[in-house]
Amino acid sequence: MKIAIISDTHFGDSDCVLSKPGSLYFTKLLSELTSHNNGEQYKYLVILGDSLDLAVSNYTDVIAAAAPFFTAIKDLFEKIIIIPGNHDHDLWTMVQFQSQIAAQSPPKTNQWTASAFLHNNGGNITLQPSPAPGMSFHEGTFLDTLFPGKFVVAAPNIYLIDDDKTILMTHGQYFEFAWAFLSDWIARAFGKDLNKIPLNSLQHILGDNFLTNQIICSGLGQSEVNLTMIIQELEHDFKAKNYAPIVKCIIRFILSYTKGKNLSKEILEHKQEIMTFIRSVFSAILFTTRDHNDLDMLENSLKKEITTLFLPKLSFLKNTRARSITSGIWDRLEISDAVKYHKSLIHSDTNDEKNAERIKTYIDASNVDFSVKPLKYMIFGHTHHPVPWNNGATSGINPSPPDTKQIANCGGWLYKNGTTTMCGANIFIYDSVTKAISEIPIT
Repeated sequence: MKIAIISDTHFGDSDCVLSKPGSLYFTKLLSELTSHNNGEQYKYLVILGDSLDLAVSNYTDVIAAAAPFFTAIKDLFEKIIIIPGNHDHDLWTMVQFQSQIAAQSPPKTNQWTASAFLHNNGGNITLQPSPAPGMSFHEGTFLDTLFPGKFVVAAPNIYLIDDDKTILMTHGQYFEFAWAFLSDWIARAFGKDLNKIPLNSLQHILGDNFLTNQIICSGLGQSEVNLTMIIQELEHDFKAKNYAPIVKCIIRFILSYTKGKNLSKEILEHKQEIMTFIRSVFSAILFTTRDHNDLDMLENSLKKEITTLFLPKLSFLKNTRARSITSGIWDRLEISDAVKYHKSLIHSDTNDEKNAERIKTYIDASNVDFSVKPLKYMIFGHTHHPVPWNNGATSGINPSPPDTKQIANCGGWLYKNGTTTMCGANIFIYDSVTKAISEIPIT
């Protein structure tokens, strides 16, 4: 009996490599899955988040993009278990509405955690809900109507348990600042005043970060059509390192606050609005490409355009004086400081330690949820950087979380930053008889 584990298919994103039946990677995935189980049916397919990309496309387009894939694999798996990630965070909201509100009288409150437990008992794998009352995963949802097959939706974890080990499987967005900062800030600000929900619980992590996860991802993808299309186009520009359209938007935003009488004064009077907008753009770039060099290049392009904008207005001054004034405006807008701050969120030794700390916090909270034995093994997605299942590997996390023996990553089924090169993905196969995990790298 076998389980296949993948992540980050991103159906709905134009960079998804699995959207077209018969395409290279679509064929590769089906071929590898079939050959590694001798054509027999797997027990489960586990998708560790971002299966549907509701962050960049509307429901209709996402469902249409995903349908050929789920149709093609319908006979390969007994059931498909999905964990919502950050790009399909809305999936959990919709499942909650269906099961907790629409199907209940009176309606029930939201479940923040409804993990699934896969127990290997003598080679037979059984799917069981959380032992905590009222925290069961969901079956028989609208997904069974939209796509062929039987779907299970669990959040935020799946625990794979055999006699030798317990493997924590999750998406991994809560290891990163953008998706986890609210729970940290709330704990720091309110501390012991938060008596209702323990701070060391998954309920605290998921519930307190619900706002940002909903707004940053699903909220953007399901916005008014024009806004969603604009955001999707800008994301593609980020990935392709084409900064001209982005710089144009920033300059247009800055000029919208001016009437041309005293450009410098008018811009500085609206510094707060301008910098909030620019910081939002920096955040979008950073968490789209995860490349701090992109901010350096954007900063240089933006500085050049602002200089070009101001110099003609100061033509009555000597060139050195005009450039000095332009440079002063740049400094007073504190754009360089904003770039440094955003770079620190994702690329520095300090940040590596912070990421390791967030992972430890999450594993500790998952131990509370699991409450049987310490979790030393983990498979996650989110980063689109595949990491193999080898003893001692810790997914590039330095320092690695204490007491962790193995952290592997599924990678992502996307083209890399606007190119025709795939990010790279791992298909992990768990064999219930040998209790071993093998991997199939796809590049």
